[in-house]
Amino acid sequence: MGLAEHTNALPSGEMTQAIEAVYHLRCDASQAEARARALAVEQSVEMPVSAIEDQRVLAEIVGKVLSISLAGASSRRASLLRARRSGMMPRSS
Repeated sequence: MGLAEHTNALPSGEMTQAIEAVYHLRCDASQAEARARALAVEQSVEMPVSAIEDQRVLAEIVGKVLSISLAGASSRRASLLRARRSGMMPRSS
């Protein structure tokens, strides 16, 4: 797994630090997207996305799949992005 830091603009216009993690998945192409999404969720919110009602959490906290590429005959390289801070912090007024 590789790591890199990013600065991203949130939907609110705020800038935030994010971490890009690269995983190597042993699976065929039909399974890669679902596995990458599951990893992104597990590494960010650790709960089913369907249980999250807060739009801010969905937009800013839940991990995202940036890309999936072929890494070998039966493996894929998945690049995932998650917020540097994954806990809910109160917004300043």
